[in-house]
Amino acid sequence: MVALVGAFLTSFSISFASIPSIIKVSQDKQLYDFPEARKRHLAATPTLGGIALFAGFLVSFLFWVGPRPFPELRCILCGVIILF
Repeated sequence: MVALVGAFLTSFSISFASIPSIIKVSQDKQLYDFPEARKRHLAATPTLGGIALFAGFLVSFLFWVGPRPFPELRCILCGVIILF
């Protein structure tokens, strides 16, 4: 249970701390997703938010879980990185 709470807090803090800087980079480089007929948002939205979430997941996963309990997790982690 402690590892689960620690992993959540680590992931949350990394994501929370990095999102403002990623939004600033998106604004500086004009990396937006603009609204269209098929999209639900009404204003231009920065597109790099997934980087912060992925970084929080990856660091939290490697720090709190690591490849020790399941050797197959290394393969899954490699697949997740490739998909990202």
